[in-house]
Formats: sequence, structure tokens, C-alpha cells
Amino acid sequence: MEQGHAAYADPCGSPVLTLTAGGRRALGKVTERATERHRALFADVPDAEVAAARSLLRRLFTELDRQERAAGKR
Repeated sequence: MEQGHAAYADPCGSPVLTLTAGGRRALGKVTERATERHRALFADVPDAEVAAARSLLRRLFTELDRQERAAGKR
């Protein structure tokens, strides 16, 4: 079933959601805008600081996921 920006299929009981051509165009526009915005936001931040922040966030999310799994929340 195709509706809007996505198409839904149920092959053998496993639902699959894919982007339509319109959905791919919309995603491309959103991605382009996001990239431009990120570049503007971080223009004055040194690359090493951005990399360090991203690394810290990855480690924090990894630990949060680990704790949630241990607590049976995921």
C-alpha cells in the first residue's frame, strides 16, 4: 500500500516500510537543510571539539542502552 511518502508491504508476515520517490525527494531536501544548518551551527567550533563531543555522546548512549537492557526496559 502506497501512501504519501512511504509504501508499506507485508511480505511473509514481516512488515516493510520503504520510501516512495516523493519520500526520497523529501528526505533529500530535509537532509540538505540539516547539513547546511549543522555547518552553520558548528562553523566556529574546531573539528576536534565536535569529534570529542560526538564520541562522548556515543559512549553515553551506549551506556544508557546497556543499563536499560540490564533493567529489562528494552
